[in-house]
Amino acid sequence: PLPHPCTMAERCASQLSRLSLKPSFIEKHAPGTLGTQIKVASNITPITLEKNVDYYQYEIKMFAVFERADGGEGLHEFSMPTRDDHTEQERKAACTSILVELTKTEPETFPEGNLIYDRVSQLFSTRRLPRITRQEATFTLSSAVQTMCKDASCVRVAIKAAEGEKERGKAEEREGQPHVSSNEISTNAGGGNKSLLQVLDLITSQNAFFNPKDFITYGNGAIYLMNPRDYGFVEREAPPIGKDKYTGIGLSKGVKLVQGPNNNTVPALVLDVKKTAFHLDNFNLAKKIYAMYKYLPSVSVLTRELQDIRCILTHRKDKRISIIIGGFTKGPVKEAKFRDRNGQPRLVVEYYETKYGLK
Repeated sequence: PLPHPCTMAERCASQLSRLSLKPSFIEKHAPGTLGTQIKVASNITPITLEKNVDYYQYEIKMFAVFERADGGEGLHEFSMPTRDDHTEQERKAACTSILVELTKTEPETFPEGNLIYDRVSQLFSTRRLPRITRQEATFTLSSAVQTMCKDASCVRVAIKAAEGEKERGKAEEREGQPHVSSNEISTNAGGGNKSLLQVLDLITSQNAFFNPKDFITYGNGAIYLMNPRDYGFVEREAPPIGKDKYTGIGLSKGVKLVQGPNNNTVPALVLDVKKTAFHLDNFNLAKKIYAMYKYLPSVSVLTRELQDIRCILTHRKDKRISIIIGGFTKGPVKEAKFRDRNGQPRLVVEYYETKYGLK
């Protein structure tokens, strides 16, 4: 008869407890002198921080101001997308152009060279901005500083000092102003590292953010060249893909903490080269499909290739509307239906003919 499992387990535990195990590591040898010394290129570059530099944080919002049909004032926040809004790149381009204009019209408050902007709602400065406190301050600019909202009467900017968090590690509040210091690198995961790394990540993106003719940036860390050949790349490094796509060359970047030469913790810029397939833009969707396949493929193929692409609708001359492709409908267009706001099924063709006079 076989022994009971519990008895076997107890016997094994008893035998293991008698063993005397000591970890043994191979002794590390000193660097040798044989061979040839070489230099190794790395994608990690340590960042040298100037001492005693404070980065003050502000919350900033930018609005297009226009007159509503009832005569009241309407606001459109550039950094906040809506259901049928402009693309992310258009909104962020408008925000950067507005900030550039502020450095020209209000140089005392917005000193050029001291500002670090995320193109949305966070602004940092290497010195405290005069007149900007916890109370929101507003500035008015001409609507000509942006091209996104052509019917705007002016542009309004609202800014205030950021609210301090109760626990910010070493990123403390000084005289009521949230800030983070260049001296605040900590060896542990907490401390002021998170806030400081956020600032450093933004700093290393500023050149790309404010030079849209040379770069296009997605988020803070994916940066692509608009004209790779201007930077020495040749065609074989970005070959044609076909299916109405092209190869984009860029990099992904981030700022991380690494171990320095003296076992100290230092921030470093980490870069990785990226090649990504992009769809050709500003192209009629029906013509794009024909260019990709030379025939009408199945709905499943179209959905796989074109789902999540943002398209601009052209039927409204008075308003720019964009959509993201979620899928394709089977069958002829004249039979396609949708449910209106009342939940009633309607023909798509009938809706556009009735509402917009399109046939």
